[in-house]
Amino acid sequence: MTESDHTAAHPAPSGPVQPERPRYAKALPSPIRRMLFGYDLGDFWQTRRACTRSRSRVAKVLALLRYRRICDHFTCSVPLAAVIPESTVFPHGLYGVFISSGATLGEECIIFHQTTIGSNTLAGTKRPGAPTLGRGVLLGAGAKVIGGVAVGANARIGANCVVVDDVPAGATVVLPQPRVIPADPDRAATEFRTWGAFEADAPD
Repeated sequence: MTESDHTAAHPAPSGPVQPERPRYAKALPSPIRRMLFGYDLGDFWQTRRACTRSRSRVAKVLALLRYRRICDHFTCSVPLAAVIPESTVFPHGLYGVFISSGATLGEECIIFHQTTIGSNTLAGTKRPGAPTLGRGVLLGAGAKVIGGVAVGANARIGANCVVVDDVPAGATVVLPQPRVIPADPDRAATEFRTWGAFEADAPD
């Protein structure tokens, strides 16, 4: 089954989702819950709202500090300036997600882990600027969308694809099918060695 067939058979959720936790986690006080399970997407969205809507300067500063900790927890970069609706779905959390400050996401986009929605600010390049994603766009794991490109509504970008040109609405972008190299019957079992072991065995 291709990624296109899989996503067609399993439509996008209608709202934000996050990795499942034990049911009792919700009953725990917030400090204990975070100590045991870390931050989750609920913390992310709540803190993001506080950063932009708090009227108190002190509350805003505290929210910004917490937002930075949440991004550090997920090893992600999701600036407040980026337009990201709360209907955006991160099926595997925000792990490794990078989104440019200038990016604009439509409603109900699905963003998998290790993805980049990045800007291109180099002078003289073909597509300077930051991406605009239409409603319901899906980015597979490891996908990159770079520069001032527009990805149309309900387009699907397959895992590890690099997109630097516009993608029409409803289109699917995938990499060529990987090749399978026939087995080598004379090949010895693979043995990994550290650099120290390699240097020790190297001839003088």
